[in-house]
Amino acid sequence: MHNKNLTLQSFVLSVLCIFLLEVGCKRTSSPRQRDSSGGTAGFISGQVFIVTRSAENVRLGQLAVYLAPLKTFEDLHIAERRAAKVAELEQAFAKARIRGDESERLVSDIKGSYSVMLAQRDRWVDQLSAVQLIHARYNAVKAEITSRDALLDQFKRDLGTMAGDSYDLCKQIAADLESTSDAVFSAVYNQLTPRSAVSRTDADGRFRFECSLDEEYVLFTRGNRLLPAGSKEHYEWLVRVRPSRDEKHQVLLTNDNLIEGLAPENLVRDIAGGGHQVVEIIPTSQSRSLPEPKPLPSEPRWAPPGIFFLLGYTSVKTDSGVRGLPPGTQVKEQQHSGDNYSVQFENAVLDVSLTQLTNNADIAQRLRDVDTNAQTQIAQWQKAQGEIERQNKDAEDRQSDEEQRRIQENYKRLHTLTGESRLNEPAHP
Repeated sequence: MHNKNLTLQSFVLSVLCIFLLEVGCKRTSSPRQRDSSGGTAGFISGQVFIVTRSAENVRLGQLAVYLAPLKTFEDLHIAERRAAKVAELEQAFAKARIRGDESERLVSDIKGSYSVMLAQRDRWVDQLSAVQLIHARYNAVKAEITSRDALLDQFKRDLGTMAGDSYDLCKQIAADLESTSDAVFSAVYNQLTPRSAVSRTDADGRFRFECSLDEEYVLFTRGNRLLPAGSKEHYEWLVRVRPSRDEKHQVLLTNDNLIEGLAPENLVRDIAGGGHQVVEIIPTSQSRSLPEPKPLPSEPRWAPPGIFFLLGYTSVKTDSGVRGLPPGTQVKEQQHSGDNYSVQFENAVLDVSLTQLTNNADIAQRLRDVDTNAQTQIAQWQKAQGEIERQNKDAEDRQSDEEQRRIQENYKRLHTLTGESRLNEPAHP
């Protein structure tokens, strides 16, 4: 009887233990199956890292990772706002392109007109050397050059008022279009951050959220890395995620799903229509530089009014006879009719053509120098010729003397051989 009571008691205790164990298990599992909102509890956990070119994994620690319901993100209507902004930028780009093309046409017109005027001006500069004999003609050509210089200067000023790059605004707008992904992310980041859950990554770049299994979420963050050269690389993620009951299921934020990437979970990729905005290539603006005009030669020294110089040899009758006047001789104008001039040298007057005169004192000086040099050269040549003739005469005299001595020696020898007392010797020259 005692044994039966003991067996019954043991059975009751065993049943009671099993019941208590089941109740305890249910109580411990209940909080992991329901979240505070009454939905089924889940997890979003993962890691943030970048793979470098050398295949090294760089984990981004101490990074604030944000989580918000997908519905909250959709209420921002980012796609519609981006499309409107892109349309605005594309319209502005088209207008800027038209203005840029018009500026380039204007630059071409200015440079073409400048080129024509420069060629005309330089031809006049080349003519200065041909008209530098007479001051009046030189001034007439110089006046033509001055008038063209004024136009050339105006062309330079007009070109200087134009921007160096006709398509600078186009390039700015194109850059804005290309950076719409960054703009989308910044808008989302600034508006969702205050309404999002946050988890800071550990040293291995790991993060963890508890959330409802009944919703989709947006996971977003931004970070940077200091490169060995001292510059920084910036990273941004905005991805669609689903929670999981399994904490081992990992969401990886890597190079593949950055906002510039083509990963399907990248929400910026969906908003941007699968990639970056592409704009038409902008032509290169023309150079704004212009060729420099030929420099003007230095202004000649002009003689006072009424003073001229002869360009060639001229003879004039004087009280003592006919006198030759060398080039560069100064004369004074008496009167002229057209190109026929009457000029005075001392007390004599001679009639010459204007083509035989110059009032350029520099040319007159060169003519005098040339004539002086020529006269000096002639004198030197004559002196040299005289020296040559003297040396030739001395040589002939020495040769004659030597010949005479030889003849005399021969006669002496002949006298000795023949015994003649005297032979007829040739007379000395």
